[in-house]
Amino acid sequence: MRPRRANSRRGFTLMELLVVIGIILVMTALSIPAISKFMDGQTLQQSGRIMQSAFNECRRAAITQRARNYLVFFREEDPGRPGLFRWGVRRYREKVGYDGDSQFLLPGAQFDLATGTGTAGTDVGGQPVVGYLKGLNVSGNRIPVFQGLPDEADTTLFPNRRPLNSSVWLEFRRDGTIELVPNSGGGMGDNTPQTDGLFDPNVPVQLDVTVYDTLVNAEQEYDFNIRESAKEDATKRCFVNIDLNTGRIQFRVLQAMDPN
Repeated sequence: MRPRRANSRRGFTLMELLVVIGIILVMTALSIPAISKFMDGQTLQQSGRIMQSAFNECRRAAITQRARNYLVFFREEDPGRPGLFRWGVRRYREKVGYDGDSQFLLPGAQFDLATGTGTAGTDVGGQPVVGYLKGLNVSGNRIPVFQGLPDEADTTLFPNRRPLNSSVWLEFRRDGTIELVPNSGGGMGDNTPQTDGLFDPNVPVQLDVTVYDTLVNAEQEYDFNIRESAKEDATKRCFVNIDLNTGRIQFRVLQAMDPN
């Protein structure tokens, strides 16, 4: 009988395991800043893509269905995060009602609202609104963000299955263009941003703090923006520009440059 050979392989000792775990912990700690830098702004970037998709879908529907379509902006309680909200849009088709699914911004992102233009408890057509999109908030156009998706059976808000007063809706015509009243001061898709290359992907994303603050407060420089929900004074936002003639949007995440 051939003698059993001693096993040349052995397990790790406790000390070796502790050393490996220590190395893993150190490497993890060193990589956190890099991961955080990569993830910073991804919520806004992805939310911008979601809005771009929603606009494209509404435009295609208006053209293929030969019917006016509308984007309804709203917020509702987030079932996955008690006490918090999720913000989104849903497409409404004339004479039919809501069509397709709601599209929501990523958790932690929301539409930035114009100051002093509506608070919880105010209403449009009897439906409560949270406020109005910052940017699309000039005479003749105040796009409301409803508190909860309005009931399509509400004949006050949707008489004859057509949205009440088209000036408060983001309406896509049958040729895919958008119905909004342009403002000579900018906004409503005809803006000429004071910041050169605002939506040019080849231009750096960081702006001088003064320029950034001016941009945020000058609503005529963009059509609406998305910010992080917990940061009203956020130094980073996703700015959105609407092209009325094509029904498409441009978006860009920009941030204030750290003065240090």
